Formats: sequence, C-alpha cells, structure tokens
Amino acid sequence: MHLAEGAETNPLVPTGGEGLGAVVGLLILGLIIGAVIAVLRSEHTAAAKAGMLLLCVLVPVIGAVFALLLARHEPDHQRRGAGLNYPASSRAAE
Repeated sequence: MHLAEGAETNPLVPTGGEGLGAVVGLLILGLIIGAVIAVLRSEHTAAAKAGMLLLCVLVPVIGAVFALLLARHEPDHQRRGAGLNYPASSRAAE
C-alpha cells in the first residue's frame, strides 16, 4: 500500500525492523533467564555459580550460552567414581 503524497507514517505502528528487534530482544532475554535458572539449580559451588552469573551479566549472549553449557555438567566432585570413596558396608567381606 502506497501512502498518498504528504501523508506521514503512524509513529505508533512499529516498522518491520522494530518488530524484528523486539523478537530478537525477547529471545536474548529468554536465553539469559534460562541460563540464570539453570545456574541456580545446578549443584556447583557458590563461587562457581557466582562466576557463571557474572559471565551472564558481563557478556549477555555468549556468557549465557557458556553458563548453560557449564551448568549442565556435573561438578568434578560429584561425577560417578570420582574418588572411589565407598562406604565400608559396601565392601566385600574379606
């Protein structure tokens, strides 16, 4: 639709670029919120959580992706077989 000569565009109606910017902004906000939730639910130490959250704040998109990846990994001290400290009751009788 072409505008008639002298007609102005309505400033209340977003243009295509503004709509796309809003969608991208909402996706980034969702990524950051998801990363923060994943970090807070993880079983990492408080210092590791603080570092991941700081990464999310300082470098929003890349930091959030790294925080999501790091939060999904188990901490080293909780990996299966990481110290092989079994209770005495589970050892075979000698």
